[in-house]
Amino acid sequence: MKIPNLAYLRNLPDFGKFLYEAFDSVQRQSTTIERQVNGNAEGQPQSPPAINRVKVTGQTGHFNVAIEDAGQVNRGIRYYVEHDTDPSFSNPHVVHLGDSRNANLFLGNQQLYFRAYSAYGSSAPSAAAYHGSPTTPLAVRGGGSIGGPAKLASQGSGTGAPGVGLSGPGPLPRRDPSTGVNWTQGRAGTSGITVDRGATPTEIFSSAGAGAQVSGGGVVPAPTNRTVFDSSATLANLPVGLGAADAGTIYRNTFFQRNWIWDGSAWHYNDGGVGAGGQVSTSGSAPSGGLWTACDGVAVTCALDNATTASLTPSNTAAVGADNPMIEGGAGAAQQAATAPTGTASTGNDSGAGTVVQSGTGATVATHTHTHTASVAINAPSEANGGLPLRVSMKFWMRR
Repeated sequence: MKIPNLAYLRNLPDFGKFLYEAFDSVQRQSTTIERQVNGNAEGQPQSPPAINRVKVTGQTGHFNVAIEDAGQVNRGIRYYVEHDTDPSFSNPHVVHLGDSRNANLFLGNQQLYFRAYSAYGSSAPSAAAYHGSPTTPLAVRGGGSIGGPAKLASQGSGTGAPGVGLSGPGPLPRRDPSTGVNWTQGRAGTSGITVDRGATPTEIFSSAGAGAQVSGGGVVPAPTNRTVFDSSATLANLPVGLGAADAGTIYRNTFFQRNWIWDGSAWHYNDGGVGAGGQVSTSGSAPSGGLWTACDGVAVTCALDNATTASLTPSNTAAVGADNPMIEGGAGAAQQAATAPTGTASTGNDSGAGTVVQSGTGATVATHTHTHTASVAINAPSEANGGLPLRVSMKFWMRR
């Protein structure tokens, strides 16, 4: 804390030096406390530097996490790790490690993705480090014979919003209870966007609506690791007016469960996987990760690679009457054996009840001696006769 005009107070006649000593003592004590708790009496404290990396191993249902951080940090730093079944972290579960940089989590035999970051008690979080990389997180399999629990909906952390990760203690000092717990991170009203500045606590930009707020001090040049969160089904809060200097900006939409990155001139997917309109098949429910719709011929709004929306119509793979366009399930059977011959074998110019010529001479069968074998009755292929292959039931889904 800095008290202005101390030098002037010191030169006042009579009581000036006493005022100076009193205010100087307050200033020094406040500075000492700020250093001890990493506080800032004039604004939000600075975030810690980005951690170096996070490593995760899995065995018999246990996930062992190690955070490497060689940066200059202050006492009171906190570490967080998030895991999700989706590499886009659409439903991140936050684990607070306190000041420890190691954790052992028993989550069962499931495949998970991990990222980690740090924060002070009242600061914005640092930039996140991923097991793998931000664009290609690496999956870790727990292993073992015990399956993992079903993932509940993410509730976030601190003053952050449900379903929103990378919040740490929270993006704002206080979340107004009048807006409820389903507010969008960084928003103080019913409109506006969220801005997460990554490693710095200062504002980078605000756009797309009144009420958009960010925590931190003054406006400074934007860092490259910033993220805008949005839950709109129309991509309404997509940042506009970006240029080459804004390359690296991430737009994360929780409705479509998509991430986009600004490359300096255009938006592109930043989450891998199937693009909008892509169709896949499963043996039952929709694939995990992403927003999917059944291929039923009904048009839906989809989010495209250039961060716009369009109405796309999936193929209609539903059964029509008794005709199912898919190969269906059912039990197979042994290959059918030939039944006993029918008909009578005979010789003669054209006699015999059989239908297969066994031997004969001459230009035509009608005028020369020949013989017939008896015909063989082969039943028409059917499931009862075992002539059909095993059936497989599939369902088709389109990515929105």
